[in-house]
Amino acid sequence: MTDDQLIAWASKTSSEIVKREGAALAESACDGDEAAIEADSNLLGIAIAQAIIDAYRAGVDAATPRTS
Repeated sequence: MTDDQLIAWASKTSSEIVKREGAALAESACDGDEAAIEADSNLLGIAIAQAIIDAYRAGVDAATPRTS
């Protein structure tokens, strides 16, 4: 993965996370539903962590020499 590809991927992924999990968290906060706020906060954290893991794995895969 090139730097430009990583930047494009990160931009797209962060936008998707904000649209999904961020919007759900904002809605729960507006509703004042503490259980939903906690659940949506957890989902936001999971989505961010998964994106970081995916980026790391992509970087490792790109840096690993191909033997075939």
